[in-house]
Amino acid sequence: APALLETAATRMQYPEEWFESEEEAAAYETEYRAKLQKVVVNMTRILPGSTLALLGAVFAPRIAHLGEVAWNEAELLLTLVYAFGDGVGAVLHEHASPGSDMFEMVCAIHASSVTSHSHPLVLTAYFDVAVRYHHVFHARPDLLPRVLEAMIGGSGLRSGDAHVRARASYVLLRLVTAFRDDEALTRDNAGYILDGVQEFLHIPFASVFIEAGASGGGGGGDSKEEP
Repeated sequence: APALLETAATRMQYPEEWFESEEEAAAYETEYRAKLQKVVVNMTRILPGSTLALLGAVFAPRIAHLGEVAWNEAELLLTLVYAFGDGVGAVLHEHASPGSDMFEMVCAIHASSVTSHSHPLVLTAYFDVAVRYHHVFHARPDLLPRVLEAMIGGSGLRSGDAHVRARASYVLLRLVTAFRDDEALTRDNAGYILDGVQEFLHIPFASVFIEAGASGGGGGGDSKEEP
């Protein structure tokens, strides 16, 4: 079983040139990968310890350098960490509780150079991991500002890639929702979040329409003639 798990996991890795491949070939690769990921998830459901051992032995040594490794290696590691959550389901908190191997792995990912990676699939995969394991921030609130900076800054909402911007917006909303009952996290980070998204809350040209409407309404009243 561990050998099958490792085979399925390693074959999930995208070819390095995949992002620029033909549309038909890319679609086939995506479908093939989805089937392999289902194998990993199902085996994790049965043998979560084997998946953890694989991540620890094969992939964990690369975590510190996620910002420098090939994009398909970084994306694969993040996807497998995310898939582990699919496998263990409702008991994810137990498998990623403070002091556990998965908890330490997620903390190491947040402390790595992953947000400096330029590839869109690496950044979006990282954001997904951050949301899936959001409970980590309750025990390690010091890691949250770094994540928020990435989501709001040039790696997220201000990225040049539209898909990254959209994903960052979604996961930021998910994080804020997840922390609404944690007074400490909300108090310490609300100001930074509001300042960071302020410009995106402005509706372009809204003031022009409002002024035009007010002007039109006033003009109509002033020009009305008595019979």
